[in-house]
Amino acid sequence: MIAIKASLGKLDVPDTLMDESAQFEELTLSWAQAEAVRELPLHHRDPFDRLLIAQGRTESATVITRDHAYEDYDVDVMWA
Repeated sequence: MIAIKASLGKLDVPDTLMDESAQFEELTLSWAQAEAVRELPLHHRDPFDRLLIAQGRTESATVITRDHAYEDYDVDVMWA
């Protein structure tokens, strides 16, 4: 998902990110996370961002973004 955001110009990612991958935990999409998307209020209409928010909430994980629409959700954010 990081690569998609970077390719859209929505996230600056250093070329060395994969070298630093030990700092991150890889998440696969679960049914619980997909189901959690339906419970989110529609502050953000982008389905991809809503999925990231749901993953952050269900996994108690920090989401890296520069999209301030995330402020409307109860999710831990690291601002990029």
